[in-house]
Amino acid sequence: MKAVDIKSMTTKNPNDFWEKIRNLGPINSKSIPVEIVDEMGNIAKDEQVVLDKCRIDFENLYNGSNSDEFDDKYYDRVKSHKYQFETNLEDPLFVPNEYLNRNITFEIDNIVMHAKSKSASGLDEIPYSVLKFPIAIETLLQLFQLILDTSLIPSIRRKAVICPILTDTSSDARLPMNYRGVSLLSCISKLYSAFINKRITYYLENQDILETIDLVRTTFTR
Repeated sequence: MKAVDIKSMTTKNPNDFWEKIRNLGPINSKSIPVEIVDEMGNIAKDEQVVLDKCRIDFENLYNGSNSDEFDDKYYDRVKSHKYQFETNLEDPLFVPNEYLNRNITFEIDNIVMHAKSKSASGLDEIPYSVLKFPIAIETLLQLFQLILDTSLIPSIRRKAVICPILTDTSSDARLPMNYRGVSLLSCISKLYSAFINKRITYYLENQDILETIDLVRTTFTR
């Protein structure tokens, strides 16, 4: 793509225009080398060894193996809140919030249609463009309603693809920890998260809870 092509192109779609802009200039290689440097400084090129090394390093990073960094008091406080919440739910006199627990309706249509069609799909490789068909939206509505009613999420919807991105182009691409792991969820999972986020945000705003939190944060910041 050359600058002259952009100058002469005719389109009313802004996405097409910015796609041309992104393709200007030299093409940078985004491939990850199939080799690693181990703790001893040795270079390994066996594919399975490379994959195992990357898996172990990222597992240790996200599982918090360093106990010195773990906040026991915070963990105990969270467990206490969780226990209290579950106890309240089991109380026969407990009255669930009508708005948060009401049946899903047309709100799913709005969330799906506002999703960016060119966003990357996850493990199931189902893009937003497919999910925008009416029959797909109806299926999503039934699936999300089932999840909301049962509090059970299909295991595949909790799986993500880790996309490693080199944090600094000048760093050694053979060291796994020089990469930032970006978690890529499926479009269906992201839509359900957007639905839950929209309901909770609306509820918190109408209860003035978010305003209170923002006020406290601003006060302490000052």
